[in-house]
Amino acid sequence: MRRLAVIVMLSACMGLAAPPSGVAADFRDDWALPAGFDLRIDSEGYELPTAIAFVPNPGRDPSSPLYFVAELRGRIKVVTRDRSVSTFADIGIPSPRTRYPDLAAQNGAAGLCLDPERGYVFATYSAFGPDGALRNAIVRFESAPRTFGSSAGRRLDVKRIFAAYPTSANHQIGGCVVVGDSLFVGVGDGAVATRARDLDSVSGKVLRMSLDGKPHAGNPFAASARPGSGRPYVWAYGLRNPFGLTTVGNALFATHNGNAIDSFLRIERGEDYGWNGTDAAIGANAEAVMNPAVGPVHVAHVAKGAPLFPAVWTGRFFFGASVSSADQRAGVLALGYDVARGWVTEPARSFVRFRRPSGGEVAGVALGPDGLYFAPILPNLDGLSAVYRVVYDPGARYPHALGPEESGEILYGQYGCSGCHSLRGIGGTVGPPLDLPVLRAQIPPRLATPEYRDRVAELNRTDEKPFASYRDARRRVLSAEGDEQLAAWMTYRLLEPRFDDPAAVMPNLGLNRAQAREISDYLLGRGLVATQPATRGFSERAQDVVESKRFAGGFAAGLVLALGAVSAAWLAVRRRRT
Repeated sequence: MRRLAVIVMLSACMGLAAPPSGVAADFRDDWALPAGFDLRIDSEGYELPTAIAFVPNPGRDPSSPLYFVAELRGRIKVVTRDRSVSTFADIGIPSPRTRYPDLAAQNGAAGLCLDPERGYVFATYSAFGPDGALRNAIVRFESAPRTFGSSAGRRLDVKRIFAAYPTSANHQIGGCVVVGDSLFVGVGDGAVATRARDLDSVSGKVLRMSLDGKPHAGNPFAASARPGSGRPYVWAYGLRNPFGLTTVGNALFATHNGNAIDSFLRIERGEDYGWNGTDAAIGANAEAVMNPAVGPVHVAHVAKGAPLFPAVWTGRFFFGASVSSADQRAGVLALGYDVARGWVTEPARSFVRFRRPSGGEVAGVALGPDGLYFAPILPNLDGLSAVYRVVYDPGARYPHALGPEESGEILYGQYGCSGCHSLRGIGGTVGPPLDLPVLRAQIPPRLATPEYRDRVAELNRTDEKPFASYRDARRRVLSAEGDEQLAAWMTYRLLEPRFDDPAAVMPNLGLNRAQAREISDYLLGRGLVATQPATRGFSERAQDVVESKRFAGGFAAGLVLALGAVSAAWLAVRRRRT
């Protein structure tokens, strides 16, 4: 309740205040969607939901199980066709001493996957033992084959292989997926980076085991295993936190959590993904890199041309972003990816975006028969914890549309100025170079001059438009420091070029605040960036993340708009001084 109260207060500051007492909040006010989509509450009555798993071919009766939901504290809920919600099983995870989101309370049930042919329900989790150490585990519950049931049958626990390697919150076991007679599981490094490339450890790996929790005979390192070693289980290694897993045909994919950046991976048999404790390693062998980190968790795939969504939103991986604010892109992100060619077709961008300043962590994401389902961990302003369903319905007139210009990369690509300005030696020569180091060298020093402060003081005394509307903006610029000051200045400059300079010649581009902030994020290298799949060694591939044609060229092309806009203002200042 204390956290919920904080969320309400922060929402009020952002113009998204809680409704008057006795008036139900509109859950749609929390989320923005692309134009043409609608959001619906599919089921409710959860506590800290973390994962969703659908029954592929559910029974036709209203009481037939449709999907399962894992809760952090260890309960597995079953949702039937008529959207009744009941407890299928309880793992029995000891209650933490503190409350979520405290770090010591973030352990619990993390992943959920089904084996329809045998009626197995698998859940991954971490729990504190009697010795005070946090350890990973897997549990398998039996149910009716193919259609499943409303309550669990026999239980099988898989703990022994994890016993020697205590884990850590945010570096624990993650998602799972069943492929034929194999169970694939993603396991974090336990906050000990050296374990990731140690084949005898099960930490920092994607594991492959039988459906009974035994080593799979086809694993790549089984032949070289010593007694008690984790090698027989290892499918791929060198990973920090491969949390979300999904398959497309015979290909296995994972969302991968780093420190300051994250990545999206195609998991290959026996591959070393190079995690050595540095963010440079997060980009090794990556299909795409996300900068800044968004905490990617569970992931689902919508095939190219699938009838569920318009064509522009198919051929994508959708994954939860477990960060906790609108500015950090909390919600659900979509990454365009051609599975057949192994090629990123569009960088990750928001598909469902949280609109408040705190509380938007999404973990559970799954593709259902009638839409994309997701589950925020925390409740909404009404205290409701729900599973939401996103459907394509142009007639619904959803009130908060992202629109086609949500992505900063798309925005500055549409208004490029490369004909006049150069960036990294590419482009025109009419204007000054637009490299970010130039901006850092020029703008903050100018904002610190007495002349600038005098001009701001003068503007604060006028009631003329647009200056009177930007008093608070100028105050924020003056009170910020470093890149935060530069980001604030760029955001307001893009919103209204004259906000702090009556003589500014840069045109008003008609951007809204969210669009201006998106561009500012890209100016400072905080945006979501796709990388070209590499085929060279680890060190070269890590270097490719920052130097490849696809990365550098796309990044440069995108930066042109916002950098050009700022440069125009810079030129105007130079003209006035000469």
